[in-house]
Amino acid sequence: MKILTVSIAAYNVEDCIHRTLESLIDERIINDLEVFVIDDGSSDRTLEIAEEYAEKYPNSIFPIHKENGGYGTTVNCSIALATGKYYRLLDGDDWYDTDQLVKFINILKQTDADVVMSPWKTVMDGVEKIHADVDVKRQGAVRLCDVGRTKQISAKSLTAKTTVVKQAEIDLPSKSLYTDVIFTMSVLAAARSAFFCDTCVYCYRLGRGGQSVDAASRAKHYKEGINVSLISTKFYESCKADNNPNCALLLWDAAFIYCVGAVKCIMCLDTKTAKAVLKRFERESRNLSQDVYAEALHYGKAGLMLRLLRMTGYRILPLAKLIFNMQNKG
Repeated sequence: MKILTVSIAAYNVEDCIHRTLESLIDERIINDLEVFVIDDGSSDRTLEIAEEYAEKYPNSIFPIHKENGGYGTTVNCSIALATGKYYRLLDGDDWYDTDQLVKFINILKQTDADVVMSPWKTVMDGVEKIHADVDVKRQGAVRLCDVGRTKQISAKSLTAKTTVVKQAEIDLPSKSLYTDVIFTMSVLAAARSAFFCDTCVYCYRLGRGGQSVDAASRAKHYKEGINVSLISTKFYESCKADNNPNCALLLWDAAFIYCVGAVKCIMCLDTKTAKAVLKRFERESRNLSQDVYAEALHYGKAGLMLRLLRMTGYRILPLAKLIFNMQNKG
């Protein structure tokens, strides 16, 4: 049995995929890995390069070609194929820290937690910054229902038992960015136990054009951010109706995603349009869930700005736009 299934979403990443795959190749762990390179209809050499690696490591690397459907469909595809003890995601233009991955595989061999959470780092122009979605000083096994409010748990920090991922019955929407947050919430809803460790595996590349965090991409895809927020809000309410024990954590995640959707409205649209879109988004969200609508006000600077916008009837939206754009440039 493979220890870890890695799902690589690969679309026109011929300039990056070598580093991505090389980061997984180490004689100490390569036989513990099941790596699916899901080529999402690339028009460059992405698939060809993946096939070259598959020839060298036929028991560990498996290229899969499919028609273009977007990030979520690559995840759907790999979940159906996954057989490893654990499962995690990797973008085709990112990579894993190989030495940390070796340590991490040993942790996965020893634990039986439903999810394992670890720090991740951003890398831009050679500068690295480590991010921790949970308090890694609190290492060890915990009940997920005891985690409560934390930073938003990203897919970059999350590794989940494959049985839990399949149990979650995840079906991510096609042709949409930001669907990784739906994946994360679905897994957290299905999981019961967690293990925290300080092994920083995921390396997230910043500064590459076309990324979902790129300013031009945000402007083009702001509607997808709003839609994913509404999906997440509905999902929280369904979990609440089912008395899911992890509702406090799921509410906090939904609140974060709500704030992301609101900020995208403010930053990506002219002031008049942003005001109309934001008010409509807020009204629809409030109708879906009073909990998420209220909880969003507690999420950091974005939550504080939402509070002020509501108090002033959205009249300070130009100021909010200026502040968020300045923060983004910083």
